[in-house]
Amino acid sequence: MCGDWNGGSHQPGDVVFYQGMLYIAMQACDSATPDTDNRWRVLTITGPQGIPGEVTAQQLTDAIATTSANTNAVQLLDTSGITDPVQLMLANKINEMLNAQRR
Repeated sequence: MCGDWNGGSHQPGDVVFYQGMLYIAMQACDSATPDTDNRWRVLTITGPQGIPGEVTAQQLTDAIATTSANTNAVQLLDTSGITDPVQLMLANKINEMLNAQRR
């Protein structure tokens, strides 16, 4: 994951955030904006903002008390059955991001 898009060179598999969406580079590219260049593919699209809700301090305290900080409980994606190279590259990038969160 490269973070926010800010131009520069990108290699296949690089994932960037640009104007509310995640993009993955399918080919090497340099300084081409992800929304106008066919070497990028959209991974996610930002949806509409949900309605605001109200949470009491006690509800928040109770919710935090029942959560675990154990990020190792999140399993990696099983890539053993993936044959499509693009899907495999995407699954590997997601696993890479999950592993980075464990550190």
